Amino acid sequence: MPTPKIHHASTETPSSSCSRFSINQLEVRRGEFLWNNRRIPCDFNASGVSADMSYSFLHGRYEGNLLLGRVETQWQDYRPFVWLRATHFSLGKNEVEVTFAEVEFRPSHIEAHGRVTTSASRS
Repeated sequence: MPTPKIHHASTETPSSSCSRFSINQLEVRRGEFLWNNRRIPCDFNASGVSADMSYSFLHGRYEGNLLLGRVETQWQDYRPFVWLRATHFSLGKNEVEVTFAEVEFRPSHIEAHGRVTTSASRS
């Protein structure tokens, strides 16, 4: 995992912005979702899509956010459904942590968090 380079000691900040984007509307028609080598047709229309990622020099890891506003989804021949999602995550040298993940299928609501770590390879 690359660490952003600091050019001058005086410009060192606790975090450095790596990327940020926002999309008003994202539409996929005749898309496919691969599951166990099986192609499943999927169309969706998402509004209010945004993401950002920064590097925390203090913690030595990347931190990011992903927000999907209203997502209208058509899955195979099933009835269309609407959902929303928000996620905050961090990527460290030996771990991936999801500090907050939320998916809402009205009226249902799911929240989750977790961490996956790997041990350093031994010689």
